[in-house]
Amino acid sequence: MRLPRFTVSQLLLAATFFALVLGLFTSAWRAASVQAIQHVCFSPSCKFFAASYSDGMVRVWRMDGNRARLVLRAFAGERDPFYERSYIHFEDDNRLIRLDKPWHHTHVAREFVIDLAAGKVSDPRLLSRSEIRERGLAAPWEFKVSTDRSKVAERDAMGTLHVWDATSRQVSFEFVGERNEPFALSGDGSLVATIGLASLETPTVVILDGHSGALLEYPPFSDATSACWMEFAHDGSLLALGGSRGVECYDMKLKVLVQKIPLPESRPDAAWHARQDRSRYLALATDAKTLVSSDGEAIRFWDLRTGKLTQRIGRDSPATLIAIFVLGFTAWAATWGVVSKRLRLHENVTNGSSVCAPLEMKLLWGLMVAGGMVALAIPIVTMFLVGPLLFPTVYFGLPVGIIAIARGAARDTLKLRRTMVLQLANIVAFDPVNVVFSAMEYPLFRSSRASDYLRAANCSEP
Repeated sequence: MRLPRFTVSQLLLAATFFALVLGLFTSAWRAASVQAIQHVCFSPSCKFFAASYSDGMVRVWRMDGNRARLVLRAFAGERDPFYERSYIHFEDDNRLIRLDKPWHHTHVAREFVIDLAAGKVSDPRLLSRSEIRERGLAAPWEFKVSTDRSKVAERDAMGTLHVWDATSRQVSFEFVGERNEPFALSGDGSLVATIGLASLETPTVVILDGHSGALLEYPPFSDATSACWMEFAHDGSLLALGGSRGVECYDMKLKVLVQKIPLPESRPDAAWHARQDRSRYLALATDAKTLVSSDGEAIRFWDLRTGKLTQRIGRDSPATLIAIFVLGFTAWAATWGVVSKRLRLHENVTNGSSVCAPLEMKLLWGLMVAGGMVALAIPIVTMFLVGPLLFPTVYFGLPVGIIAIARGAARDTLKLRRTMVLQLANIVAFDPVNVVFSAMEYPLFRSSRASDYLRAANCSEP
């Protein structure tokens, strides 16, 4: 039996095609497997910023002016399925703590201490709920301690906010509210902000005296009903509130709203369904110069003085990779079509024609190239946005696109009817564009001038 023989061009095309397919699936898998951000926070002096991820990883950035520079990465791929989402807390500028809470409702949590100076992580240690509260390590949406550790604020399961003196353990005041309503405590413990009722029984933000609980003012926030997070600047000069419309900043001295920052849409698998979950994605620098927001996928740094985005960290848009692979497969298919046609002509499988192609044929080939690029784009875009594990029918667009581009780019005269049928069948890949193109191509293919040209080119009926 005679073994098949391949030219150098065919071998190079085969290797290129294999590299394109491997690169496509690898890139799509990496793009779709980006871990969700779970919690963000600043260090007390705003020197560092940290974020925890759904796979257990913790990243730490050093704040150099308005720019963040990655300096530490810990717990890469070390997620324990026994524990649910963790949160992080800076004990000081040199120690970052990650607390993991078990899935079942217990009164313990697992603590890891990251030494930022040495870059080392301590062995895990179990903490009781009382230890967590005494050290001020509870989740910030449940329990807050003033920076000078003079005041403690906590909302119980019934929604009542308790504020007490950390030294004497005496309750300063209580404020009735809802369980998931946010609250904030100023750095010296003199101010408390939460959600209350205005004169018309409508939800609004209230600022209370941290010692007596007396009502001080109603800041004019516009989104109190959907508020999920609020935070004071260290000196109490600014109060920031986050809701569905964005983050609003209120100047405590001027008594006016001074800035509004938009919030991006969250990724589908980000924990964005509850108020305490949404508060994980916002952090205010203690100097009130920088605000951080996240959609669970990327981290954005905002300058509160100008309201402008200064930096974005996280997954980049896949548009560039999508364009690279669509154009890469298009170029490969066009080259394959031209090489295959030349080999056929060289072996006298078909006879070339010196007759100039009519306008109908040029339009037909152009529609095939355009339809092929659309057929390629649909599975490639879907793979990058959803992931490589998708409906098998979507992959049908890859061979359809390659064949259509090869036929059109090479100005081929063989098997055009089959190519149009493949374009029509690409509806299984959710591609209505090629259905329309196929319907436009058929009258061009059946026109008298196209038929005469194909007879001359193929020496037979088309």
